[in-house]
Amino acid sequence: VDLGYDGLLSATGGTKANIYFHDLRNTAILLGAYKDAHTEEITRVRFHSHSLLSASEDGLVALFDTTQPNEELATKSVLNIGTPLRQIGFFGPNFEGVFCLTGSETLSVWHHDSAQRICDFGSDIRTTLSQLSGQTIHYLVDCHWDSTHNRLYLLAGDHSGCGSVFLVEAGL
Repeated sequence: VDLGYDGLLSATGGTKANIYFHDLRNTAILLGAYKDAHTEEITRVRFHSHSLLSASEDGLVALFDTTQPNEELATKSVLNIGTPLRQIGFFGPNFEGVFCLTGSETLSVWHHDSAQRICDFGSDIRTTLSQLSGQTIHYLVDCHWDSTHNRLYLLAGDHSGCGSVFLVEAGL
C-alpha cells in the first residue's frame, strides 16, 4: 500500500497481480484497478507525485502516470529486473531514477523514462559491502534518497540485527 495525491488516494497491490485504487475519503468505492502490467503477486507500490511504480514477483517494475484515464494510456515504461522484487523507489534530482532490491539480495538502478539499467551491483553485493564495512552483510533492507545532498543510500544488515548504511554511486 502507498498513498498519493496528498494522502487522498491509496494504491494497493494484490495477490492476483492487480493494483487497486481507493479515494480515502470514501473507501467503500473502488476507483479503478490496473490488471495487465503484472502476472504475479504485487510486492510493492510507490507514489511520487502523479507517478506510480509497481513491483511484482514476476520480476517486472511498471511505471504509470496516474493522471491518465486508463491503464493502457497510464503505462509509461516496464523494467525487466528478471527476479522477484522486494523494494522499489524513486531517486535522483528530478526523481528520474528507480532503485530495485530483489528477493535474491541484489540491487540495480534504472532510468525510468528510458527503461535503461544504469547499474547492476551484481549478486556479490553482500560480499563487497561486508568487505567495506567489516561486518557480515546478510540482507539488503531498503534505499533512501537524500534530496538535500542528492545521494542515494542503501541500508543493509546482518542476522543479529546490526545495520550499516552505504552510499550508492548510482551514476545519474
